[in-house]
Amino acid sequence: MLLPDFQYPSIVLYYCVFAIMLGFAGWKLFARYKGATGGEPELYATYVKVFVFFLSGILYAQNPPIFSHVDLVALLVDLILVISFVTIALNANRVWPLIAAGAHLVGLFSHFSRAIQLEIDPWAYSLLRMIPIGVALLCIIIGFIGHFQRYKKYGYDYDWIDWTQVRGLEKSRG
Repeated sequence: MLLPDFQYPSIVLYYCVFAIMLGFAGWKLFARYKGATGGEPELYATYVKVFVFFLSGILYAQNPPIFSHVDLVALLVDLILVISFVTIALNANRVWPLIAAGAHLVGLFSHFSRAIQLEIDPWAYSLLRMIPIGVALLCIIIGFIGHFQRYKKYGYDYDWIDWTQVRGLEKSRG
């Protein structure tokens, strides 16, 4: 079953935040279709989140999440998220990807702490896995809002760091 049990308020809140993020991404894609530029880090982060959302849904359709020992599906998903968000954070001209990458690192390290010490309460392990995902979703929403404000104020928004302008990386003269 791909849809979770909506009897818990935290799950409903997660899906509401996810829907808001997808709404901002759809709005930005429509604006880009109309000729607006920028917002690529936010869109790439949204693509990654949607990909892992469906990947985890497909993988968890076979077996539900496990909190009594290390969940290999969640480990794979967190590894994909960390690699993606660190790549975005190193290249984006934004602050929010650094916070989101740090949050996903916390989620990744929760699996290692679970593997080292099996006496960790399953409730604590589940919180260490789920809270970083929500923090990253909120960071993406804040990134979209900041992008829209900068674009409205200045008419442009630089998405990526131009590493050739960094001192010492310019072309050699010889």
